[in-house]
Parts: sequence; C-alpha cells; structure tokens
Amino acid sequence: TLTTAASILQYLTFLILLHLHVPLLPLLLINALVLGSIDGFATPSTAVYARLLVSAEDVPRAVSITNTRGLVVGILAPTIGGVIVSRWSLAGALWVDLVSFIGVLAVLILIRPARSSGATHGSGGHIGGDVLEGITHLAHEKCLIELLLSLILVSAGMLTVNSLALPLLVRSRHWRASSLGMLSTAWSAGSLIVSVLISARGPARRPVVLMVAGVVLSACSCFALMVTPTVWAGILVMACMGSGVVLFTGHLGPAFIFLTPEGEMSRFSSVLHLAQVLPVAVAAPVIGTIAQRFSVQEALLTMGLLVLGAGVLLCTRKAVRDIVLP
Repeated sequence: TLTTAASILQYLTFLILLHLHVPLLPLLLINALVLGSIDGFATPSTAVYARLLVSAEDVPRAVSITNTRGLVVGILAPTIGGVIVSRWSLAGALWVDLVSFIGVLAVLILIRPARSSGATHGSGGHIGGDVLEGITHLAHEKCLIELLLSLILVSAGMLTVNSLALPLLVRSRHWRASSLGMLSTAWSAGSLIVSVLISARGPARRPVVLMVAGVVLSACSCFALMVTPTVWAGILVMACMGSGVVLFTGHLGPAFIFLTPEGEMSRFSSVLHLAQVLPVAVAAPVIGTIAQRFSVQEALLTMGLLVLGAGVLLCTRKAVRDIVLP
C-alpha cells in the first residue's frame, strides 16, 4: 500500500514537472531511479500476498498464476505504452499510469487478508541489516539455500542472453537488425506458453524433475545457439530457451515460497529478488569480456555451463529431490 501510494505521488510530481517544462532527459533519469527504488521495496512484499490470501495447499498455483500475469504484462506493456505515447504523448501515458495505480491502491485498501502474515520485526529498521539477517536465517534452511544457489547460477547464465549475447551474436553472424527483435520475441513466446500451462495445471507435486528439465533445455539451447546457421533456426532455439527458463523458475518460485517459514516471508523474498538481480551485475562484465577476448561462442558456452551447474546442484541434493508440493 505504501509503495503504491509512493508511485502515485511520484507520477503526480512527474506530471507537474513536465507541465513546467523541466528538461526531459534528467527528468526521465530521476524518474527511473525513483521507480526502481520503489519497485525494490514493492517486489519482495508482493510475494507475501499468496500466503495471506489463499489456503496453504493453493499457494503454489497462486504463485504460478501471479508469475504468468506478470509475464503477460511484461510482454504487452511496452507495446501498449508505445501506442499511448505515440497517440497522446508522454503525459497521456503518465495519466494512464496514475489512474491504474489509484485503482490498485483502492483494491489494496479493500482487501482483508484471511490470515496474519507472521512478519518479523527486522533489524531496527535498517534495510541492509534486514537483508543480512535474511541471508543469515536463510543459511539455516538447507533446502531453500540450495534452491537459491541454483537460481543464482541460472540468473547469471540466462538473464544476460537478451541484453548481451543476442546483440553480439546477431552482429557476428551479420544478420539484419530486425533479427534481434524476432529472436527476443521467440524467447517471450516460449516463456509465455510454458507459463500459461503451469498456471492452468499448477506446478508439479515433485518440482525438481521439471526444474532440472528446464535447466537442461536452457543449457542445451545455449549450446545450440553457438552453431545456429540461420535466423529461423535461432528463433526455434530461443523459444526453447525461454520455455526452459520458465519451466525452471515456474517451479522454483512456488516451491521457495511454499517452504519459506511463515515469519520470514518478506526477508526471504528480498533475498530471492537479490538472487535474480545481483548475479547479472557480476556475470555481464565477465561474459562480455569473454566475448571480446575470445568469441561469442565461448561466451555462450560459459553461460550454458553456468546453467548446467544449477542442474547438477538440484540433482545431487537430497533435500531438493524430496520437495513435495500440495
């Protein structure tokens, strides 16, 4: 509720400054910084909703449905936003955002959770202390720390594909610039199809099997991309890669949240969010250096091996193999 209210205040401020003809570039940069900060607070808290609003046995499927809707919005929103900006200018898009956030705030105020969140008190209000305390507590949860380590490996290998590997690959193969958009769209399409299927059927009761399958499919797609001869073959490979990534994350997320102790939801969700963001910041310069010093193929090989490492971790840990969802 607080982060939604902060977003409303931020959009109002942006509209006022835009009306006062403040230079657009610094305004956009500050806006991105503020929105990123708000999102950093909001993302971990949203994971608590499934535990608050549905019964325990329905948590895995609720998480899957939430993830699918987020993926759909992530795919459609840039296109819709572009249409709004082209027809009604940036101010029109800001008004749409403002109205949508007011609607979200109204819903959040009306919602009454069925049960307590069991939230903990944190480290005296210090954000860094809360994160460190969450990591400390997480280290005692053997199964969860292994899921987290596998996510770190997959994030380091896969989340740099669209932003780094694909542009380098398209340039090295002398493909058209439009090919990059087609390859990225194939990733999104594969991700969306698998995500919808998981939402419709719910995650598997023994998620480790499909998590490993997703990891292997993603890694093999990375290796296949090394020798892909044409754009159309690359489109097929990218669709398989997107499917594999969501097959993995679509089962890891529900399992992680279901197994998280009631009183640690916010803390552990914060650590889970960091496990998806920080590996990219570390891996991107390393993979970029490998591509520069050697070739794009060696960079893709490194990415695939990182992802396969997650599969080895999942297969060799008995605590993970024994996870059973309701």
